[in-house]
Amino acid sequence: MDIFLRYPEHRFLFANPQLLDSSNDDVSHMKQNYIMGFVFVGEDGSVQLNLSEEWFDDFEEVVASLASASAINPADKQIDHRNVIYGDE
Repeated sequence: MDIFLRYPEHRFLFANPQLLDSSNDDVSHMKQNYIMGFVFVGEDGSVQLNLSEEWFDDFEEVVASLASASAINPADKQIDHRNVIYGDE
């Protein structure tokens, strides 16, 4: 996520989706809006970014937060199930 509209420069934030709350309507869907943190502007014009615990500005930190047990099997990465017909459909 690029927070350019709320921060004075292009700054990218990342999140492990397993750490984010799911939609109230369907647990397998993500919400459309998340509070990622707050931008504080000091009287001197200095800008401080305070991120919530689910969001990171370092992609390597997100990778480190991933659980290997929930990772996809590398052999299954290139399988496209969208055109599979099950049963008598």
